[in-house]
Amino acid sequence: MSTNVGLWRDVDSRGWRLDIDLLAEPVDSDVQELLAAVRAQVEAAGVQVASIASRR
Repeated sequence: MSTNVGLWRDVDSRGWRLDIDLLAEPVDSDVQELLAAVRAQVEAAGVQVASIASRR
C-alpha cells in the first residue's frame, strides 16, 4: 500500500494536523494497522491525537 503522510501546523490555532492519503485501495486491516502505527509514533513524540478522520 502506498501512502503520503503530511504533518501540518496551523499558524492561527497553533494546532497540528496529520494527513494520511492512501494512494491505492487498501484492505481495511491494512488501514487499521497503518493508523495504529502512525498514532503510536505521533504520541511517542509527545503529540496528543485528538481525532482521526477517514476519507476515501
